[in-house]
Amino acid sequence: MVLGELSRLSRPCSPLDQERALKAGWLKRQRSIMKNWQLRWFVLRPEALYFYKDQDEAKAQGCIPVQGSQVNELPANQDEPARHLFEILPGGGGEKERMGVSHESFMLMATSQSDMEDWVRTIRRAVWSQLGGGVFGQHLEETMLCESQCDPRLLVPVLVEQCVSFIRGCGLKEEGLFRAPGQTNHVRELQDAFDRGEKPKLDESTTDVHTVASLLKLYIRELPEPVIPFSKYTQFLSCAQLLTKDRGLGIVELSKQVKALPQVNYNLLKYICRFLDEVQSRSNENKMSVQNLATVFGPNILRPRVEDPVTMMEGSSQVQHLMTVMISEHSRLYQWEEKEADQEPRAPTKTHPSKQSKALPSWRTSFKAGAGSAAPRGKMDSPLFLKDTALSPKDPQKHSLGDSLHSPANSPLAHRAIGQSHRLSAYDNVAPSSLSLAADTSTIWTSYEISLTDPEDEDQGSKRGPVISSDTVESHTPPDPGADDSRSGEENTDPKEEGKGSGTQEDLAKLLTKLKQELKMQRISYESCICKLEESCSRYQCQVGSLEEELDQEKKKLHMLEIRLRNSERAHQDAESRNVHLQKEMEDFFKTLGDLTTGAARTS
Repeated sequence: MVLGELSRLSRPCSPLDQERALKAGWLKRQRSIMKNWQLRWFVLRPEALYFYKDQDEAKAQGCIPVQGSQVNELPANQDEPARHLFEILPGGGGEKERMGVSHESFMLMATSQSDMEDWVRTIRRAVWSQLGGGVFGQHLEETMLCESQCDPRLLVPVLVEQCVSFIRGCGLKEEGLFRAPGQTNHVRELQDAFDRGEKPKLDESTTDVHTVASLLKLYIRELPEPVIPFSKYTQFLSCAQLLTKDRGLGIVELSKQVKALPQVNYNLLKYICRFLDEVQSRSNENKMSVQNLATVFGPNILRPRVEDPVTMMEGSSQVQHLMTVMISEHSRLYQWEEKEADQEPRAPTKTHPSKQSKALPSWRTSFKAGAGSAAPRGKMDSPLFLKDTALSPKDPQKHSLGDSLHSPANSPLAHRAIGQSHRLSAYDNVAPSSLSLAADTSTIWTSYEISLTDPEDEDQGSKRGPVISSDTVESHTPPDPGADDSRSGEENTDPKEEGKGSGTQEDLAKLLTKLKQELKMQRISYESCICKLEESCSRYQCQVGSLEEELDQEKKKLHMLEIRLRNSERAHQDAESRNVHLQKEMEDFFKTLGDLTTGAARTS
């Protein structure tokens, strides 16, 4: 029933991994042969409980496997009430043989009852976490990763959801909600049940509101990293300082910081703030105002990495003010998300590119209709007609391409009469002179399908439907009595004008190619600038993180030096008092000796 020298077990468990340590502290272990107790530094990690000769020791003397183990508290002995003992029973026989354990149990002693209970609870949590439990003290990301496998729709842990649903159903009117403590034993039972991977049912007949509220607070408090991560502590405190100066600007900056949180942290923070806003809306009944709720939840949701008293006292008022704003203004902080959610259902569904109805560029709609009404419009099934339907009829300056094709002003002579002032540029960053074309062009602009997207998309042109030329458009127009004369006039046009029209088409194609190249170069330059800015930002963030760690180390050193200075001053004062006391005793001694000598002389 003792902990012996685990020589075979200590070999694979020797590397020190402080990042994964679940708990560390001093415990006494009982040796196997001598039956005496030795003080050792124990470090609990997910796979085993390691013990070292000293706190700074790099190599472990041995370890106790926790997989499949059982932890039991031993009753206190009346003869030795100061001993707080607990034992660890290893797993099955196969596990013992694999790990090289030959003991039936391992006996450990803590310094106090609370320390023993904490060790037992933490070791059990490590055992249960390997079996799918261990909710308390587990990282939020790990909890959500495990629970989302069962239900991908979960946004917050099941424990939080159950507690909030229970309080929302029967506890919003409870006076002193989240302030009055719950039943300690019942809270511990529920905690152990959740840690074992169970999902206990919260019922009014078996539990009360204050117990469930205490369970929720305990879960948030025992998160290894708070809901707002340690790396965001300084940024959120800066938002709190900005809120005191300019509330509107502070809320905008706070919404940016909230948006930058990891997704699981963001979901939990939003869920808690929305629920606490419901609680404070019943403050007339439950006596819990938003300030009281901020005082209760603020230090657990936002806390520094190093929880020294000075830092916590300095930031307590700012944390409370910040939490008050996050609760009362949660609708404004998450307003951007609700807008995006409203816009998502209205997003157009994906259809075949040849059937999409999309607006044309401004230069495609810059032609004005000449005479009053066009000829009766026939049925047009071409993709060009589908594109024209997306234009807004409310704009008197823009007409659909179908109207311009069917109007009398669409003849080659009418095109020659159109001035440059009616042609709008689709490129804001190109000078208007570069897009100016000859006014006597005899070719319709819409004989080209011009795409302003990436050049890579040109390979998909075959999927967007056939290119419509002016001849195709003429084949879709209904017969017009006066159109024969115009057609005969067009057939008898001068061949020079036809050559000029083909030349204009070539110039237009070259111009569009040039503009596409310019846009591509601009996009490449902008993307390179963005990449450089992101790299510099990440580099600066790493530097800030390293500087913060160095600052924390310096603060720890300063704290230790202050303690040593106080100890030395106290020792100096004790030495001075001892010197004064010794001086007084010596004076009394010599005085007594002198009196004895004087009395002896008188007697003689």
